[in-house]
Amino acid sequence: MWFEDARSLASKFALVKRHKWAGVGGWQMNLFFPQGETLFWSMFRAL
Repeated sequence: MWFEDARSLASKFALVKRHKWAGVGGWQMNLFFPQGETLFWSMFRAL
């Protein structure tokens, strides 16, 4: 079991940007907490 919050996602998103990977994938945009979608849009552009 794992728990995602804004802090854990920010770390994962930073890892993606640091290694210049193509992006991230997910299956739920709101990520069960209000900051999830805002955090995503602040760090990435969607296609």
